[in-house]
Amino acid sequence: MVSILKIKPTSRINILVLSAGFFFFSCSYYATKSLITKLNKTLGFYSLALFYITFAFSNFFSPLVVRRFGTKACMIFGLLLYTGWISSSIKVIEWVFILMSFLMGIGAGICWTASGTYLIGCSFKNNIGTNSGIFFFFYLAGNLGGSLLSSLLLNIAKVSNEVFFLIFTSISVLGILILFLIVPVETKIPESKLSVRDNLMSIFRIYKHKRAILVIPMNIITGVSIMLVFGLLTLRIPKNSIPNVMMVYGIANALASMSIGKVIDWLGLKFVLFGCTIVEICAVIISFWAKSGNPLWLFGLIFGLFALSGAGLDTALYPLILHLFPKKIADVNAAFKFPRSLGTGIAFLLGSHMRGNISFIIVLILQFITLLCFIIIDQFIISFNFKKGYKKISDEKNATEKKIEDYMDENENENEDDNNIKDDNNNIQTTKKVFTDYSISSSESPFSSN
Repeated sequence: MVSILKIKPTSRINILVLSAGFFFFSCSYYATKSLITKLNKTLGFYSLALFYITFAFSNFFSPLVVRRFGTKACMIFGLLLYTGWISSSIKVIEWVFILMSFLMGIGAGICWTASGTYLIGCSFKNNIGTNSGIFFFFYLAGNLGGSLLSSLLLNIAKVSNEVFFLIFTSISVLGILILFLIVPVETKIPESKLSVRDNLMSIFRIYKHKRAILVIPMNIITGVSIMLVFGLLTLRIPKNSIPNVMMVYGIANALASMSIGKVIDWLGLKFVLFGCTIVEICAVIISFWAKSGNPLWLFGLIFGLFALSGAGLDTALYPLILHLFPKKIADVNAAFKFPRSLGTGIAFLLGSHMRGNISFIIVLILQFITLLCFIIIDQFIISFNFKKGYKKISDEKNATEKKIEDYMDENENENEDDNNIKDDNNNIQTTKKVFTDYSISSSESPFSSN
């Protein structure tokens, strides 16, 4: 797919265009998701359950699709399926709504695999952090922007549900149209010598290790918290007040996502893992007293605590993976994402039949199990060593960057007397591939939880 913009893929303008497209998509997606269980009750729970369960399995084959069709086409295709789900809320027809939830799960796996790969392909070793920060800032700002617009539409304009979702469908389409402007990149997901079956087996083989099994509760609990926020708790809030509470959630999530990494650097991985789990326990306990008709600030406090703990555990996941499995990062990442998405889907499925505080009691038990698992890992298997988890990522990344610099210096000396532009471009692409292969194996986009 070509672009009408005559700019380089690595241009900051290209990154801003990509981020703008996802900003408008994020506005629509979170605005719809925050109201879906309130408006559709059990059907809304079933819809999100099917989405997350499908998303869990689509992650296994999405790299094959991205490798075949390219990152730009896959991002556009994935967001089209998301938009189909948003548009199905304009006039809900049950079988169409459920079908679009299933397709959205497939699109999610493809879209987020493609977006992470594209972002890496548009970046160099010295600006990948900046470009990622720009992208995620716009994406998180979309959540806040969508909540603000929802509040205006519901409380001031007082539009009908049909007009509400029609507006957000249009906004999502605008985001997709913007993505047509981005410049395609040649970056591909590295070819694997293993078959699909062998890849799956290598992933599930991770669960032979005790430390992997002990981290499962953490992955499940972060997913289940999504069900509480976008499911059970929104049922207790008046429809017109949900966007106001979601603004608090969006602000807390954005601030926490930008700062938790530094907190890990300063205070250590153990502090963040235990601290965020305790914060989430506090959020669940306060939720016992949050009933319909309670002051809005109480729900704002609860949503803010869930946003803080969720962002913290999400950010700590990748340092934790590297700390526990330094030589199997890619397989462990996929293995950890699967129970989280599957657990979220099952939580929405069960949550549709649970009312009162029974769901919160189950979540509270899971949270204490998570704390116990952290203690077992730290005391009897491998110490979190406070500051070493996150620092290790920086050390390995710096080592890789040093290799890239040596590689560039070597090639620069060899081509000192040759100013041929084509040869220079080939050297740049080769260098980017070295960094891309490392980046894909060592990290991944956090969106996958959305």
